[in-house]
This record gives sequence, C-alpha cells and structure tokens, in this order.
Amino acid sequence: CQQVCTNIPGSYTCECWQGYRKRLNYHSQCIDINECKRNNGWCEHECINIIGTYRCRCRDGYKLEPNRRTCQDLDECALFSGCEMLCHNTRGSYYCACSEGFKLSSDNFTCTDIDECSLRHVSGLSSNASLADCEQVCVNVIGSFTCACREGFLLRQDGKTCEDIDECDTGLHKCEHQCNNTFGSYSCSCSPGFALADDKKSCKGTETP
Repeated sequence: CQQVCTNIPGSYTCECWQGYRKRLNYHSQCIDINECKRNNGWCEHECINIIGTYRCRCRDGYKLEPNRRTCQDLDECALFSGCEMLCHNTRGSYYCACSEGFKLSSDNFTCTDIDECSLRHVSGLSSNASLADCEQVCVNVIGSFTCACREGFLLRQDGKTCEDIDECDTGLHKCEHQCNNTFGSYSCSCSPGFALADDKKSCKGTETP
C-alpha cells in the first residue's frame, strides 16, 4: 500500500489519507483529490488545490473569515488607506477624496489647493469667469478664497460684490472747500475766488489786492 495498510483476517486492504483517493485499477496507489472541482471547494472566492488538501483565498480588498471559506470586506480606511484627507470604503476597495476647496492629485491619495481665483472656463459664464466670482479682487487662501474691493469701494454683505464709498458723505475726504464724489474716488474743488493747489485738495486765493 502506498499510504495506509489495514490488516484483516486472511488479507489486507489499502486506504488513502484524507484528501486522496485510490487510483482506478491500482487500489494500492493513491492520488490527490482536487477539492476545487466540486462546488469550488465551498470557497466564496478562489479555491486553490494543493497536494492532499486545498485552501480558500479571497480577492484583494477582502479577508478570509475564521471558517476559512467565506470572505469579509476589508475596511481599508480604518487600516492603511494612505488618504491625505477623506477616505471612502467600498466593497472590496476604497477611494480617497478631498475636503471642499481642494482637489485630488494625480496620485489619487494627496490633495492640492484649488485656486478659485484663477481664470478658467466655467459652464454658463464667460471665459474670464472664476470659481470665486468676485466682482473686483479675489484673494486665494489654502482651501478657500476671499473677495476684496479696490480702494474707494466697500465689500457688500454678499461677500462678492462692491459698492462705491461716498468719501464726501462719510468725511473720508481731505478737501479744504468742496468734495465731489466719483465712482471709486472723489475730487476737490474750490469756492469762487480760489484755485485748487498742487496737492489737489487745498485751495489758494486767486484775487489780487
């Protein structure tokens, strides 16, 4: 016998170990049973036949359950995702994402700041539009942006548009005589008999004694 010999009165029998069967017409010899050929070895994913036995293996993104047959999804986000910001677990895999104001880099792990102020084509807007949509000045900051206004303007409560500051009404001017508000600025003028000085703010008399 190749593997197991059992003595019986007047003769003997040959048997095989578990995972083997007798070779046809050669009952003293044993050959390996390919357990994977029958119902995939009862493995949920992959069955790997080895001499005398077999084992189950799970696809990437899964781990073998204690019963050694079924497979459980791996939560890569809790283990080793490598995502810089956000990780979303999926069945058998995962993917990285970024917080608002950032975009996923080409390595699919790290995040880079989105420059909302840079000019780009935005659907439904002109080619000179930006994601920020500031009326006058856009200031990019990490993960976001802020709008600002040019000198002579004030940012409205919407945080994007600007309104003219009436320097004459608010007293922000430095005119000696009259103040004339203009869009985004102001100009000074003088009363009759006076002329505007070189500083464009003070007045000097023009009448001679």
